[in-house]
Amino acid sequence: MIAKMNLRAKIILSTVLAMCVLAAALMVIIFNITFFLSRAELKQTLRPLAKIAAASLQAKIDLYAPFDSFLYFADTLANIRVSPNSSAFVINEYGYLLAHSDTVRASPGEMVFIEHRHGARLRYLISGMAGQAGSESVGYGFSQAVFSFAPIGSTGLVLIIETPLSDFSTAIRSAIIFSVSAILILLVIVILAADILIRRFITMPLKLVTESARNINKGIFVNQLPLPLTSGQDEIGSLSAAFVSMSQSVERLILEIEQIASAVGSGKLHEKMDASLMQGDFFKIVSGMNNALDLICSHMDTIPVAVALFNEKKEILYRNSAMDDFLLMHDLQDNGEILLERLAGSGIFSSNSVLDSRVAAIFDPALLNPVPYTADIALLGHEGGSNFNMTIQKVRTKNAPNKSSCVMLLLNNVTLLTRAKIDAEQASLAKSEFLSRMSHEIRTPMNVVMGMAEIARRTDDMEKILECLDQIENSSNHLVKVINDILDFSKLESGKFLLNVSEFSLSTNIDFVISMMLSRARSRNISIRLFETEIKNDILFTDSLRLNQVLINLIANAIKFSPDGSEILLNIRELGVEDNISTYIFEVIDQGIGISEYQAAKLFMPFEQGDRNIASRYGGTGLGLIISKSLVEMMGGKITLDSEPGKGSKFTFTVRCESKPKPDITPDEEALLSDQGGYDFSEKRCLVVDDIEINRSIVMELLSTTNLILETAVNGQEAVDKFRSKGGGYFDIILMDIQMPVMDGYAATEEIRRVESHWAKNYGYAKKIPVIAMTANVMQDDMQKAMDSGMNAHLGKPIVLSTTLKTIREQFEKNLRFEGLYRSD
Repeated sequence: MIAKMNLRAKIILSTVLAMCVLAAALMVIIFNITFFLSRAELKQTLRPLAKIAAASLQAKIDLYAPFDSFLYFADTLANIRVSPNSSAFVINEYGYLLAHSDTVRASPGEMVFIEHRHGARLRYLISGMAGQAGSESVGYGFSQAVFSFAPIGSTGLVLIIETPLSDFSTAIRSAIIFSVSAILILLVIVILAADILIRRFITMPLKLVTESARNINKGIFVNQLPLPLTSGQDEIGSLSAAFVSMSQSVERLILEIEQIASAVGSGKLHEKMDASLMQGDFFKIVSGMNNALDLICSHMDTIPVAVALFNEKKEILYRNSAMDDFLLMHDLQDNGEILLERLAGSGIFSSNSVLDSRVAAIFDPALLNPVPYTADIALLGHEGGSNFNMTIQKVRTKNAPNKSSCVMLLLNNVTLLTRAKIDAEQASLAKSEFLSRMSHEIRTPMNVVMGMAEIARRTDDMEKILECLDQIENSSNHLVKVINDILDFSKLESGKFLLNVSEFSLSTNIDFVISMMLSRARSRNISIRLFETEIKNDILFTDSLRLNQVLINLIANAIKFSPDGSEILLNIRELGVEDNISTYIFEVIDQGIGISEYQAAKLFMPFEQGDRNIASRYGGTGLGLIISKSLVEMMGGKITLDSEPGKGSKFTFTVRCESKPKPDITPDEEALLSDQGGYDFSEKRCLVVDDIEINRSIVMELLSTTNLILETAVNGQEAVDKFRSKGGGYFDIILMDIQMPVMDGYAATEEIRRVESHWAKNYGYAKKIPVIAMTANVMQDDMQKAMDSGMNAHLGKPIVLSTTLKTIREQFEKNLRFEGLYRSD
């Protein structure tokens, strides 16, 4: 209950309790003082009375002496009446009663010191009188009695007047009641005065302070404390002054926060609060606000978009780091109006406004929600041309001063995106043109094939038929090249192209390439001259087929763009060797049409040709050079072009690979390497596995001149059964198709390898038969899958006889070395 009282009630209650305790103490004191004073006054009054009465008795003794009885003094003693219950009596020096005012008690000879209730005290008092008159009180409280005594002359007798205090209790009580009433009245007056003073000097000021605190809690900082209260020197005054100071500090802090928020809202992000006059938590608050603003500016600086904020007067209020870089790179001033004119000018010199009307509308204070302005702009800077997506829009804040607004300028650098878009558009156009060329490159030879086949069917002229077959063969070879280019580019673009590193002779490879290109060159009376210099290491370890592909592509291009009767040079040189790694340089030089530097820059791009007229004039897919570039880089080199229009071209590329000198050729190897007649595989047995009959017939016809003994199987299961039933050593090589019913080529090869492992484990037969994949599956994944299944080599369809014979010979060579017929290199 006390806890729920207000401060005033608590103070009054405390005062009342204190006054009650004080009043009780005063009552006790007053009672004792009154009682003491009454007793003292009574004693003072009775002492002379006792002397007078003693003198009166002395006179009687002198008058009636001698006498033998003190009964004559009874009337005199009876007249001594101090109070209703007082009494007077005479005793001798031994304490024997001689006379008494109460005749009933008048029994002479009674021993007062024994019979009287205060007898012992009387003996002590009388013995201490020494003949002097006096008064003493005996007993406690209102049961006390005052004894006044005086000696009666020289008779040795003592007059004693006994007065009980109880006879005066009414007067004493009245005095005490009056005193207590006065004290209580005084107490009430004091309490009322204390209440007024407490109300005036404590509760009312505290109430005002409390109301002000409530107002601060509501966000009202108006000072409602009067000046006399805050200027007082007491504790309440100090409290009020401290509270007003606190209120003013909070109000000042909130005002500063309001001002900085208004400034930031209007775009002045660099504004900061003054923390120099702040202390304690106020300093922490201000520092926190400044740190938050710094953090906002830091975040704005990390944005790659250039940002600037303007006021309605077109003055720059804030710009981030990206905008600073933008101004620096393009030599632009930070003057807001000039900057806006450069970026969003109207372009109309006769107009009064230098800004675009849509931008000017954004800065118009009368328009609340103008449409944002967006545009793509291009500027020339220190790093060349740049493209930007520009946005200008109004940002209105309710708390901004005078409802003002700021305008935001955003510049997003889209140079890379624009260039990528242009490149994508050009690539899309190039691909469209490429598809058109592909349609031409495929349909033209197909038309030749179909037309020549129809002509050959209708004639009996053998010469005419052979001519048609030649045209069909040439067109088929062209189709194969187109398809191979597309497949190679697809593999290179997907990153799945892998080199098939093998050991081969560079000179032999070059002879093979030139022999392939000679017939095409001679048809236009173009000569090919070969210069090989400083070739110390003729044996290379790289992908011979891909090296040939690059050379054939470059020489074919040289033949295509060279005039009739001209000359093509092929220069090959070994630059040097380091740690068994040789660097070879190849140069293909023609006397053709040549191209400009601009056209040359596009030659090694996908689907591109130096000039769009080239496709219509010379044909081609536009993939050859990009494929050649990728292959050269995979072989550790690079390819370059040096050309001038009308003066021909020189393609140069390098290859880095392991190498070694060319070994001496043994008689057996020389016999095996002889051409045509050298492809004599007498006494060798080959199993041709293919589910399509025409494919089996083509293979058997092409290999008929090699003296191979040929047998066939229509699927993988039949091939495995024949291999198992004939036993080890019966077949010397297997040409295996991949996609076949019952069992495909991968499963068949794996089963054959398991059979061989069984033979090796149980019969000691360790020879493994070469298995060559002969399939239309020519992707890199297909080749790797063939190798993983246990095959030894891979040939793609359509079948190229020279490549097929070379691959078969290489597999026989490996088996001969395995059997010890060849010396180790």
